[in-house]
Amino acid sequence: MVYQGGYAIGDVLKEHGVTHAVPITDPAAALRDLALGHVDAMVGNLATISHYARQLNLANLRVAGDCGFDDTLSFASRSDEPLLSSILEKALKTITPQERDAIRDEWIKLAPPRFYQQREFWLFLLGGVGVFALVVALLAGWSWTLRRQVALRTAELQQKNDEMTRFLYTVSHDLKSPLVTIKTFLGYLKKDLQRQDAQALEQDMTFITEAANRMTLLLEELLELSRIGRHAAPFREVPLQEVLDGALALVAGALAERRVEVITPREPVILFGDPKRLGELYQNLIDNAVKFMGPQPHPRIDIGWRAEEEKIWLFVRDNGEGIDIAHRDKIFGIFEKLHPDTEGVGMGLAIVKRIVETHGGTITVFSPGPGEGATFSFFLAGTRVPPLPESATDPRRPS
Repeated sequence: MVYQGGYAIGDVLKEHGVTHAVPITDPAAALRDLALGHVDAMVGNLATISHYARQLNLANLRVAGDCGFDDTLSFASRSDEPLLSSILEKALKTITPQERDAIRDEWIKLAPPRFYQQREFWLFLLGGVGVFALVVALLAGWSWTLRRQVALRTAELQQKNDEMTRFLYTVSHDLKSPLVTIKTFLGYLKKDLQRQDAQALEQDMTFITEAANRMTLLLEELLELSRIGRHAAPFREVPLQEVLDGALALVAGALAERRVEVITPREPVILFGDPKRLGELYQNLIDNAVKFMGPQPHPRIDIGWRAEEEKIWLFVRDNGEGIDIAHRDKIFGIFEKLHPDTEGVGMGLAIVKRIVETHGGTITVFSPGPGEGATFSFFLAGTRVPPLPESATDPRRPS
């Protein structure tokens, strides 16, 4: 605490037991120290304090109270000028109490700081600016996210449009082929009827029947492809071994004919999806492996899984003919057949890809090269592997 030195206020403070107050001679410096928090309080003349507070623009000072010392302000004049004293007294008497209060408020009272000089105003303003900046940042982030989602949806839509274009082109091309055959041999049939050539008629009918059967098969495969994802049963958890048991039973004849050894995982892998479609997925992959096993003397198919980047990847690996790198990008297309002389219409792997995608996954194929087998790896959302019992050591078993 400090007080204005040279005044009787120092004695008044001591009479009241205040002994730690420090006298000052520069009220302006003392007020600056008070405003900055270097001193706790200042005792002084209100007129002097209000003058310097206005001059220094100190807005954070408050009058705490009256210390009980009467320091009335007065006019003074020389004793040898009684006329001046009389004039001053008369002038002061003409001032009403209201005018005295107004004069005191104007020159002596420590006026409250203006709103922009108050700490609370700046705290409120900074808080408002902070909230505004946060809202702007959130809106900008939301706008960026929305633009990104729109861009992704646009790219996805463009991809779907491109796929639809390729699909329609492929369908029209592959369906046109049997129609051309039928139309051509109908012309031959008419001529052979006119010539009554029984052998040629039989040949014409054979070609027409085969073309019609092929078109029927193409349409059935297309219908099956279109159903995947549209008429799915409710997804549920199903053991992989249960799915494999059903798939292996359907291709048992082909496996036995080629004497193919099939190795399945021993762990209780759990899939999540439509059990019927999952069975078709494995059936097509196993059938494809058998179909392209080639002259392998010891044909083998490995069915298993691996953990990679917190995902469970399933795979079907064979030691058959393998796939040329030039064909890897198109084997999942509809009606794609790498070997024209093989059975089917080339829809098996297209169906596999569609089933994987409707189960929230992706599929890839890897082959070191022709004659070195191929591995189809795919991810299905929701696949999990429960902890393996300690007694189980061999992760796979022959089937």
